[in-house]
Amino acid sequence: MSVQLKCAASLLSLLSLLSLLSFLGLALLFATGCSVSADLDGKSCPCAAGWVCDTASDRCVRPDAGRDSATPPSDTGTPPADSAVPPEDVPGRVMFIDDSAATFGMGTLDGTTVDGDALKLDGSGRTGTIESRVFDANGQRAWTSLSWTPRGPYGKNLPDSRGAESGYGADAVDMAGNLMLWHLDEMADLNDGDPVADGSGRSNGGLALAPDSPLRVVDGLIGNAVVDRVDTYLYLPTSTTADFDFGNSDLTWSLWVNTTEDCSDRNKVYLGIDGSASPNAHLWLGCTSVGYSLCPSGSPSGLAGGYFHSASDPRDGGGYCGTTRINDGAWHNLIIVKAGHASARLRLYVDGVMEDERDASFEGPLDFPMDPDLTVGDFTGGTYPAIGDFDEVAIWGRALSASEAGAVYRRGALRLSLQVRACDDPACAGEQFVGPDGTSATSFVDTGTLTPATTATLTGLTGRYVQYRARFDTLSTTASAVLERVAMTGDPI
Repeated sequence: MSVQLKCAASLLSLLSLLSLLSFLGLALLFATGCSVSADLDGKSCPCAAGWVCDTASDRCVRPDAGRDSATPPSDTGTPPADSAVPPEDVPGRVMFIDDSAATFGMGTLDGTTVDGDALKLDGSGRTGTIESRVFDANGQRAWTSLSWTPRGPYGKNLPDSRGAESGYGADAVDMAGNLMLWHLDEMADLNDGDPVADGSGRSNGGLALAPDSPLRVVDGLIGNAVVDRVDTYLYLPTSTTADFDFGNSDLTWSLWVNTTEDCSDRNKVYLGIDGSASPNAHLWLGCTSVGYSLCPSGSPSGLAGGYFHSASDPRDGGGYCGTTRINDGAWHNLIIVKAGHASARLRLYVDGVMEDERDASFEGPLDFPMDPDLTVGDFTGGTYPAIGDFDEVAIWGRALSASEAGAVYRRGALRLSLQVRACDDPACAGEQFVGPDGTSATSFVDTGTLTPATTATLTGLTGRYVQYRARFDTLSTTASAVLERVAMTGDPI
């Protein structure tokens, strides 16, 4: 039990006082006009565990001593779930926080669930929401800021210029070794010979081949995407760079594709380099036909597959075949990883999951002395053309790990967005949730590059009450964005 001292005169410091007590005895203490009480109620802050500080009086009080939702809790106590927490540096400012199972659980959850002290989809579907509890500021406020903490970088392009992300709890990507990065976020349809931007920092941009009609640019998985038809494709002349003479190095290819094209009659190339004659290497990743030799007997068409070999003899190198149908009209991420050379491993990832792993032995280097084109949606010369929407095409001169492959998938597959509303009644009846432009048509999302940008300035939102809504979306019920914290601040009007 702590001891409370009430003195009419100023006392020495606690250390001096204890020395004085031991030397003079308790009688001298009473002679100075002090009283001793075992009652903690009313003790000067800071407070012992289990007590909270009343900032108005700077005295300790019982946690349940008549406090209402606008009374600021102590930093050392646990605030009531519906209370406003005023930052000390701005008089009258209040802050509402959701960052625990208790506070998230007070909201209305639809398709979402509390996981530890965070929130995520419950696995029953591909979308879900939380409408938070309504916060009471006990007075009119101008709501000035919204901040939130996503666990990962959701819905964001891969980082440019070989950047490495930080500030996330999971799935930050390091683009070390990146050789080519086509976001395919071009702003207009691509005519024949139009350039394709490269974000790798290696100046490995491409060109459009569209002799009869443009390649259309449409809304993609992340930003825009390019629609490839049977008579069009994107290409990069390997004669312009030495980056695609891969030699004996490790290698990773990644892309997103959305297609319904029938692959049963022949393989379709989504990303490839074909020198067409020895000693050029032959590399491709795409959609397999019926009876593709690297797939198990009886496999259907439409599986991810391909082949890497360093010369015209297919026994030099190896191939791979997935298990998921990828021509079903949904977005899929395909990643092929080559680790090693003379004694190599080929790993195929589809939507973040490794679906094939095989040994491969390369006798020669993966080089292209005849300078063929690297192509998206075809092999050079129009052989094995593919039809589909393509997005986020990337090549690394290193082998991505299983966790990195999963992170590349999840950043494209997962979404987290927020809206807010301020109200004058505790039910928030009739008020719309709004985004950054003040309408219900937009939402707040992470706009950062290498670090999260998840703090937004709010304008035009006033009211005693405030509430947020968060929406979760996923391409797969096995993965979900995770929301760890939401905070809003309001200033007195």
